[in-house]
Amino acid sequence: MSKSTKWVTGISAVALIASMTGCANSTKASSAPKDTDCEEWEQEGDAWECEDSSSSHYNHFFYNGTFYKNSSNLKNAIKKNTSSTKVSKGFGSGSKSFGG
Repeated sequence: MSKSTKWVTGISAVALIASMTGCANSTKASSAPKDTDCEEWEQEGDAWECEDSSSSHYNHFFYNGTFYKNSSNLKNAIKKNTSSTKVSKGFGSGSKSFGG
């Protein structure tokens, strides 16, 4: 195997591993919602849970601008969102041009 073939194979492997681990899709935790109905929020990973028992959002989760009734609904929405995210096809998937 030539050096250039080894190099391309190595780069392709790194790109594949990075796409599988989600490095390209990392998200920052959002800030707590500005909801006047809930006075007390607790961060749960990247989501927020309303801990205010007098709120209509009590025990509801807030993630990425949306409220979820329970953690199961939140997990399903996150799973659906991440499975529909398109990932590039790896090394060399962009425009192809050769020559000088």
